[in-house]
Amino acid sequence: MFLHILNEDQRRHFFSLAIRMVLTDGEIKIEEINYINQLVSDSGIPGQVSLGQSVETPDLTRFDSHDVRLAVATELMIIAHVDERVHNLETALFKGVVSAFDISDSELVELKNLAGDCAKAFRDGWTLINA
Repeated sequence: MFLHILNEDQRRHFFSLAIRMVLTDGEIKIEEINYINQLVSDSGIPGQVSLGQSVETPDLTRFDSHDVRLAVATELMIIAHVDERVHNLETALFKGVVSAFDISDSELVELKNLAGDCAKAFRDGWTLINA
């Protein structure tokens, strides 16, 4: 949804984080796969992102502006919410990432609310399409 403001290198590092978020709770849900597929399609990155690929440790310093950091944090939180259950391990991963970013408490509240709304809209869209 917000990956268009990232450059190609940042998008590649983002997908390492995204795959970690999907895999961290030990359960891969169809909603997560659908959302990752949508992000890959929207990102314009050549090739394919696979949940089975080895996940490199992302270099968080690549996310070098506030707007990019907010976009990354929001997308990660959408991934955490998209299966309707935010696992403690997902929360821990998210906190670890945003601790490296300069995101205010009020921005965190806003992006968590936005992420919940976006995840619900994404699920509702798939429910409508598959009805």
